[in-house]
Amino acid sequence: MKQSKSLHLTGYFDSNFGDDMMMKLVVRSLPEVTFLVEDTVDTPLLSEPNVLRKDRETCCRFPKLVVTGSGFMINTSGSLLTELIWFLTGRHPGDYCLGCNMEPLNSPIKRFLISKKLNKFKLITCRDQASYQWLCRNVPKPRIHCLPDILFSIPDEWLPAVKEPGKLGISMMHRIGDREDCAYYRAMAESADEWIRKTGKGVMLMAFDTGKEDDLFACRAVRDLMEHPDSVQITAHTDGTQIPGEFSRCGKIIGARFHSMVLALRMGIPFFPIIYREKMRNLMDDLDYPVSGCEIDRIDRRAVSLFLN
Repeated sequence: MKQSKSLHLTGYFDSNFGDDMMMKLVVRSLPEVTFLVEDTVDTPLLSEPNVLRKDRETCCRFPKLVVTGSGFMINTSGSLLTELIWFLTGRHPGDYCLGCNMEPLNSPIKRFLISKKLNKFKLITCRDQASYQWLCRNVPKPRIHCLPDILFSIPDEWLPAVKEPGKLGISMMHRIGDREDCAYYRAMAESADEWIRKTGKGVMLMAFDTGKEDDLFACRAVRDLMEHPDSVQITAHTDGTQIPGEFSRCGKIIGARFHSMVLALRMGIPFFPIIYREKMRNLMDDLDYPVSGCEIDRIDRRAVSLFLN
């Protein structure tokens, strides 16, 4: 990949802490490469000296690098239609893919479409053993490697020193269709109130995604359900510094966002997983993680309370 001096960079440009940081780490790790992003993209990467904005026609002249996480899912009728169009039109997904994982594909047509798409890459790196085994079975053409999630490579100098870690951090996730008083939000509100009552210290609700998924909605909903909202702060991702800064003030983290677990592990902060997709469970399996966590739709308050205490 380093043989090319320019790459067309694609992936999730969606105001998500994990996705933005993966892109930034890749760009910083290859200073000799010029990364071209399409002129319709709005990304903080444009401040990097080796990232240039170009029109789509220019970008498509160069090999395409896709930096993504759960980028190969079919979990709605709309995404199935999109993949069918990709297949029927023979579109080229990319030359290199970094950082992906595979979520369950529960029908033969879904497995067929994703396998055909992935077989067009030359190189794929995935971030867990379950994904690696699936790719080896179903995608024979590319070179495939299993490597830790890109965010594990965040340099020490990007991480702030610990500052009186007395708060409880909660990384929230807003799912389409979640009501403001859904069971998940209520459980997080109860856990936050428990921490405040027992420790006398505050809670930080964190929005990793401030784009289409809008985790701020979930943070505000939890705060509004709490008995002690005055002891709560909300922080949102913008340029990549806010989330690590608040993590450094937290003694424990509860998180539904995958990269909240990666960041907590990287910073050595005890973490309770709220499992939303298989990617977090797969990471836990690979690490033999000692805290079992719970499913996002079946929050075990007793398990959370045990973790907090």
